[in-house]
Amino acid sequence: MYRALKLANKGEVPVGAIIVQDDICIAEGWNQPIACCDPTAHAEIIALRQAAKQVNNYRLINATLYVTLEPCIMCAGAIIQARIKRVVLVLMMRKPELLAVVLIFCEILGIIIRWSA
Repeated sequence: MYRALKLANKGEVPVGAIIVQDDICIAEGWNQPIACCDPTAHAEIIALRQAAKQVNNYRLINATLYVTLEPCIMCAGAIIQARIKRVVLVLMMRKPELLAVVLIFCEILGIIIRWSA
């Protein structure tokens, strides 16, 4: 999680993400939509793309995503499609209503959310 927090400081909007599988960091990302001229260049998407290439499969069923901010709907959808096993958030919520939208989205899809402090 400390690595994700460090990555957050590299980006345009302070979000960092890492993906860990079998206790090894297989991918990392930070927000870069302006630098990359790519509206989808969110930390989570960049990390998911790297991880999929690393394991040569878009399904990351045994992976954990550590991210420093609640995912937007686009990122939540990508996380679901990648079948990430676990998502760990450091909630630095600037807009708590976004988390509510993501939670509703997950509920509609039947995804179980577990909270821990």
